[in-house]
Amino acid sequence: MTGAVPRPDGDPGPPHVANHVGNVQGPSVQAGYVAGGIHFHAPPPAAPPHPAPAPRPVRDRRLFRAWLVVVLLVFLVAGFGSYLVNVSVGHGSLAANLAADGVLLLVAVAVLVVRWRLVARDLSFPAYIGKVLARCVPRCVAMTSTPVLAIIAVVLGALLVASLFAPPAAGDPYTAAQGRNGVLLFLVGLAVPVVRTLVVRARISRNR
Repeated sequence: MTGAVPRPDGDPGPPHVANHVGNVQGPSVQAGYVAGGIHFHAPPPAAPPHPAPAPRPVRDRRLFRAWLVVVLLVFLVAGFGSYLVNVSVGHGSLAANLAADGVLLLVAVAVLVVRWRLVARDLSFPAYIGKVLARCVPRCVAMTSTPVLAIIAVVLGALLVASLFAPPAAGDPYTAAQGRNGVLLFLVGLAVPVVRTLVVRARISRNR
């Protein structure tokens, strides 16, 4: 609000102006005994919106390097494991190697059952298995997006099927059996954490 206030007696010139405007949102107009006529007051320009965050290639490179480390570790474990399995079956055929893999899997399940009965009786056995698998999921797998994990799972599944039904390689059949068993162990070792992560995310999205 603007009001004219008379100047003191004997003081020439127009009366001065007293302004009481409070908080003004948007442009305002001030008129009265103001030298220069009408003054326009506008609020300061709004700050520009925050720009969209730029992509972080550094994080992508770190994630890629972490995947390389995981793939290398699984490859080494699968190769060494297939060698031990092949030696234990007397350098047998692929069927003998796969049978030995099945025996080792049963032993691992038996160990998990014993541990479940000792330390986790309050959980069901499938829930306990899920908890154990969650600890085995590498951080890089958990940080990878769902579409990328789905593509990886499809590729691993196709390679696994192709490795199972591929014709025998030429050369020493026992060495070939060890190599194929190592490839199968490698693919399964990568597929388990990927599939487990996809299943958990699907359950979470379904329960929302």
